Amino acid sequence: MSKFDGARISYNKLTPTTNLENRSPYDLRIFYEDFKSEWYEIITCPYCYFSTYYEYFKTTELLRKPYYEEELKTAHDALSLDFLAERDLNFVFTQHYLALVCSRGLKNFRQINARMWENLIWLYKEVGDSEMAQFALEQTLACYQDVYQNCGLEPVQEQRTCMAVAVILYQIGEYKKAREWAFRVRTNRIGKRAYSNLAEKLLDDIRAEMEQQ
Repeated sequence: MSKFDGARISYNKLTPTTNLENRSPYDLRIFYEDFKSEWYEIITCPYCYFSTYYEYFKTTELLRKPYYEEELKTAHDALSLDFLAERDLNFVFTQHYLALVCSRGLKNFRQINARMWENLIWLYKEVGDSEMAQFALEQTLACYQDVYQNCGLEPVQEQRTCMAVAVILYQIGEYKKAREWAFRVRTNRIGKRAYSNLAEKLLDDIRAEMEQQ
């Protein structure tokens, strides 16, 4: 119940950009000019180190503390975070892993974990750690499959989830499985046309890869 300052992103003050070199058409992130949103999406309480996305700090009525409390306390006792220092990648990585611990106490933990691991893919790529980026990729795949199987998704959410799974399977060379998931996106008639078009492109790329093999 103690107030603290945290960095909240004001998206309406940022300028989206598509002017990026080597950007994959299947990277579903929104990019902004001179700003990396992944660095600031997680908020960490300076008292207990509870960490999650801003929107999940709004209400704590349904927070299930026994699911994370002991492990978070262990992490808190082992870490010493400097909230006044200039933010760096080590701080951002620590926030994400703390948030993965805390997500167990939140209702939407499956979606949160998928989003978190997806961020970690990009962060590991940013530091050039290909081995951990691959590990994060595998975790993201498992999380999105879990979301698809166990969460009641709206049509657009289902498209986004299936597209994420299809892209990861494509990246790791599982072309037949990737084709199945991409087809689910394309045939979703009440979702977004943009996702359907992207799935159509992915299906073309999958077809080309399979023909080469």
